[in-house]
Amino acid sequence: MKKSKSARKPTKTAILTLPNSEPFDTLKAQILIRIAAALHPAQENYDDYKIAFTVPRQVTDPITLDSEETYAHLVVHALKINTAPCAKIIVEAKEDRAGNKENDAIEIDDESRDKAKCKGRPKTKIPNAQQILPGNVALNEEIGILRARWQCPTPCGPCGSEHCFVQPDMPEHFPLSNTHFESWGSAMLKGKNYADEDKPPNGDLFDGVNDKFLAARSPILQQRLDLKAEKNASAAPQINFNFPPEMLQIFCPAPVPPPAPAPAPAPAPVQPTPPAFQMAMLIPHPLVPGPKMSIEEFCKEYELDNDIRDHFRQHKFKPTSSFQYIELVELKGMDFLAGKVAELKVAIAGWAWQP
Repeated sequence: MKKSKSARKPTKTAILTLPNSEPFDTLKAQILIRIAAALHPAQENYDDYKIAFTVPRQVTDPITLDSEETYAHLVVHALKINTAPCAKIIVEAKEDRAGNKENDAIEIDDESRDKAKCKGRPKTKIPNAQQILPGNVALNEEIGILRARWQCPTPCGPCGSEHCFVQPDMPEHFPLSNTHFESWGSAMLKGKNYADEDKPPNGDLFDGVNDKFLAARSPILQQRLDLKAEKNASAAPQINFNFPPEMLQIFCPAPVPPPAPAPAPAPAPVQPTPPAFQMAMLIPHPLVPGPKMSIEEFCKEYELDNDIRDHFRQHKFKPTSSFQYIELVELKGMDFLAGKVAELKVAIAGWAWQP
């Protein structure tokens, strides 16, 4: 028999804030934590409840949230809300074999925002150790370690938080909230490759942590920072100056032309060279034969020896006009000695004349 509205217990609500990158198992664990805080069941099992979701203006009919596919469907449609992505998760206890419901229903608003202000939210009772799921015991232990590790050294300082992340070489304080600790602890449970006590995870909640700190522990981030620095360096503005040719002539005068080479000296006039046969004649050029006389008269006039006269007679030379046809070489053939040739040349120089 269905209970009337007056006989039903009021619906309990809770707010759950998670990054959209968290896996489905994390969402299930957080839902069970809210169920334990609101209903205090004897045992907690995700399959003991009917869990469905709706997304405002996106998914109006409730869809059962029981697999990775439906969880991905929730995230995709919730992110279509630009201002404040959110979804409504409805949890209702399944009926047992006797037809009774184990617990009342609760509604959970799942918001992807990091912080949500919930004024007028009803106070919930903190569950004891026996009511906490075994899967969340390890998470709570990691959160306790992080809270003890990252207490603010200056609680009344400018950060205004009891817990903050402070880098060794940086003075800035990064405030840590409960959401930060839950995300950090969940990442530590996955392994040291994701996070440890001194290294926060790479997520949206920790975007404010200094890039150099994360890059020192992540080769991928270091590579991205290097590429960004190279891009900024290459994007430096380039300024080009154009000067007219007239202005360039002021700073760069035209080169001085080399001095003109000195004129080459005029060549000396070349004296006409007499023909070779004239150079070797008995009467040298430019002399011409003198007065015509016989060989005897010539030798007597210029006091030449009888040997010279006899040589000419022997070779049948009679008048002096024949001297112009005698070559010096022929004198040697006529057995003229060098001394006789010299005497004959002296006589010819006195006898011949220049025109």
